[in-house]
Amino acid sequence: MLFCDRAFGVNGFLGRASMLFFICLIVGCASNPYTAFYTQIADAADIDDVFVPAQEVEPKVIKTSDIDSNLRTARSMQYDLIGYSSFNGEYQKNWERKVAEHAKKIGAIMALVQISYSDTGIATDDSGKTYSYRRYNQKAYFFVKTIKKYRVGVLWKGLSADDRIRYKRNTGALIDVVYHGSPAFKANIVENDIVIQIDLNPIASVADAQKALRSVPDDQASVIFKIVRDGKIRDIEVHLD
Repeated sequence: MLFCDRAFGVNGFLGRASMLFFICLIVGCASNPYTAFYTQIADAADIDDVFVPAQEVEPKVIKTSDIDSNLRTARSMQYDLIGYSSFNGEYQKNWERKVAEHAKKIGAIMALVQISYSDTGIATDDSGKTYSYRRYNQKAYFFVKTIKKYRVGVLWKGLSADDRIRYKRNTGALIDVVYHGSPAFKANIVENDIVIQIDLNPIASVADAQKALRSVPDDQASVIFKIVRDGKIRDIEVHLD
């Protein structure tokens, strides 16, 4: 399963921050905003080969200031994103407990949390007195861990317009993620390698790469990836599981 990037606060999601804050005031953030503002991407029960921990095991909650790097690391370790929470409001006391509580509710085994100051707001209390308070962008990403063994162990990405300019190529399939411990990992295939041939099959796109690997017989022991790395073409043998 590919990780989705529907909103993550990166591509316009946080433009709704003010609206979400006022909603947060109405519903009462004390309940659990990580539940109130949760967006599901997938149901953990619908994902195959998911690791199910013992009931008493608490979800792992990790606070990060480098979410992009941590998301990539999570993907390479076979953590699948099932949903995220995102809201703007006053700093949540006991945020770790609230995140873990929601993670357990949805069957997540791990959560990455990013909390950053956004601005200072002005509000009026019941007596009519105004006061200031600090607002924070608060996001959490919830994961399950898959234990499926992959025959090769990569996720693909097509070449974007920027990639074509950067790599000076129009064809090929870009390695987006290499699963840790997989045959591709052991063969030293790395992210951003461009695969242009698998065995005798030329690769012009992600569809070509997927088709070529599907056609490999079950009893074949290895495949040859012809890749472009740092402007140089090389062959790498991947021993299949």
